[in-house]
Amino acid sequence: MASDGPSVALKYALQKPDALTTYVFGFIFDLLGLRAEEVPRAQCRLYYGDQAEAPGGALVITRRDTDLLWPETANIERFEASPGRVFPYDVITSIRRLLTDEVNRDAGAESQDEHQRLRFVNSFQGRNGIGEMPVVNMYARTFGAWLAKHLPQMPIPSWPPGRRCAIALSHDVDRIARRSSTLFWPPYAVNLSKYENVVVARQRLWHVRQMVRSPSVDDIGLFRKVITFEAEHGCSSTSFFATRNRFDRHASLLDVQYSISGRPMRRLLEELRVQGFGIGLHASYRGFEAPSRIAEERRLLQQVSGAPAAGLRHHFWHLGTDVEATLAAHEAAGFEYDSSIAFNEHLGFRRSVAWPYYPWSEALQRPLRTLQLPVFCMDGNVFYTSSSVEDAVAKISDVIATIKAVGGVGSIDWHSDTASPETPGYREWGLAYEQLVRMLARDGEIWTTSLDAICDWFKTRRSRLTA
Repeated sequence: MASDGPSVALKYALQKPDALTTYVFGFIFDLLGLRAEEVPRAQCRLYYGDQAEAPGGALVITRRDTDLLWPETANIERFEASPGRVFPYDVITSIRRLLTDEVNRDAGAESQDEHQRLRFVNSFQGRNGIGEMPVVNMYARTFGAWLAKHLPQMPIPSWPPGRRCAIALSHDVDRIARRSSTLFWPPYAVNLSKYENVVVARQRLWHVRQMVRSPSVDDIGLFRKVITFEAEHGCSSTSFFATRNRFDRHASLLDVQYSISGRPMRRLLEELRVQGFGIGLHASYRGFEAPSRIAEERRLLQQVSGAPAAGLRHHFWHLGTDVEATLAAHEAAGFEYDSSIAFNEHLGFRRSVAWPYYPWSEALQRPLRTLQLPVFCMDGNVFYTSSSVEDAVAKISDVIATIKAVGGVGSIDWHSDTASPETPGYREWGLAYEQLVRMLARDGEIWTTSLDAICDWFKTRRSRLTA
C-alpha cells in the first residue's frame, strides 16, 4: 500500500560505516519510497554487518563481500520475501558493484569497440545472461518485501496515480536537413583514419542515393509527423540535438552534418518547445574531452531553442575511456540529467538498473548531481541484425514487461529519421516504432512520456522523501 507521504524514518546502522555504503542504502530506500536515517548501532532497527555484532531485536543483512548474483536471479517469479529476521543475501554488496559498474572495471581495451564502448558479449551482464534483467531493481524490491513483513512502512508511490512504471521516448537527431550545404564532403584530409574516411564515404553515398531516389522527401517534415503521432497517442518525447557539426572546431567527422542555427531547424525547435516536448543536447563525439566544450554546446542550444536543455546524450554513446570523469563533466556543465549509459548492440540495462540514480564518483567520494536515466533500447539493438517488425516489437515488449514487473523506468532511443516509416530505407524501423507507441499508449499502467518529465517527477518525489 502506498501513501501520499513517507512514514517515520527507518533507522539503520552499518558495522563499518563508509560513504559508498551509505549511498547504496540511500539509493535502495529511494527506489522503495521509504524514508530512512543512519543511526548508531544501539538505536537501529536494521543492521548491516556481522550478525554476531547486531543489537538484539534488529533485522540483519549479513555483509558478505563475495555475494554478487543471487542463484535465483534468472527466475523473477520465484523471488519471495524471507520469513526470517536475517536476510539471506548481501544485496548491498551486489547492488553496489552493479550500480558503480565495478563488475566491468577490469574490462580491457580488447573488450571495447572502436568508440571505447564496452561490447555486450564482453560485459559482465552479457557473460552472465542478465543483460535484459534489471537485477538491481529485483534485489531491492525483494529486500523491500522482506522489510515490509517485519517493519511495515507506508512508501510513497514510485509513479503518478495508476502507473506502475515509466517509459521515456527519446530521439537522437543525427540525420536531418538532407539538403543542407554541410552535407558536401569536405576536402580530403590525410590525417583522417581509414575508419573515419569509410564512414564519411558511406554517409555521403547514402545521402546521394536517397536524394536521387526520393527527391521530394522533407526529413524535417517527416519528424514533425513523428511528434504529431506521439501527441495524438497521448505521449511525449525528448529530442537530442547537436550544436557542433563535423566542420566545427574540436569536431570529428563522425559528428552530425547539419547546422543547428539554420532557419528550418530553429522553427522545428520552437515548435517542440511550444508543444511541451523535451529538448536536450546531443553532445559531440569529442565533447567529453573537456567540460567546457559540453557547456559551450549546451549554451548554444539554449540560445537557439529557448529551452533549458536540462539533459544530454552523447553521440555514439561516446563517453571516452574515463567514464566517471565524463559524468563529472555533466555536473560541471550544469545538466540535470544524462541518458548516455547503454549497450550499443544489445537490448538491456548497461548497469543492470531500471531506475533513476545519481552516479557515484570515486574521485569525489560522493554521488554526482546529474541524474542518470537508463536506456534499455535503441532502434539499432534490434534492427542491426534483423529487419522483422514483429520480431523487434516482440523483443522490446518483453523488456518493457520486465520493467513494469519491477516498477522501474527505461528509455527508448529511436533516431529522428528511423522513427518514420516514410524515411527511405527505414520503413520497417518506423513501422516498429509506431507499433511500440500504440502499444504503450494502450497500456494505462505505463507512463509514457519524455525524459524531462521523468526527471522532474523524480526530483519532486525525492524532495518528499527527504523533507
